[in-house]
Amino acid sequence: DAGNASAPCQLSVVVVDTTPPLLVCPADRTAQGNGSVAVQFPAPDVSDAGTPIPTVTSTHQSGELFPQGSTVVRFTATDASGNAASCAMTVTVVPAPPGGGGGGCSTGSGGAVALLGLVAAVLRRRRP
Repeated sequence: DAGNASAPCQLSVVVVDTTPPLLVCPADRTAQGNGSVAVQFPAPDVSDAGTPIPTVTSTHQSGELFPQGSTVVRFTATDASGNAASCAMTVTVVPAPPGGGGGGCSTGSGGAVALLGLVAAVLRRRRP
């Protein structure tokens, strides 16, 4: 006012975080195997504007055994204010091709070398 009078004033501001975290799932995965297969996958990307990194939970863990067929893996990120976001990826396990996919000889097993050794031994025995 004109007399330069003042009065104390108090103001309270409450900031409420209502924005869920940003959660991006890894790409779907396909694995081959007979029976259940251990499948590795990366963690989802997660960020949040107002809090430290949110807590992420999932229905399955990387490295876990997955059965033949398709399994949905769901991720949920929850920030400190209780806001949540979810996403999902699919892990598909298909049967391995017969013979390991190598036309009957698996690479790196030494099977081809052993077979050649056996053939050589048989041929040596046949010589008069």
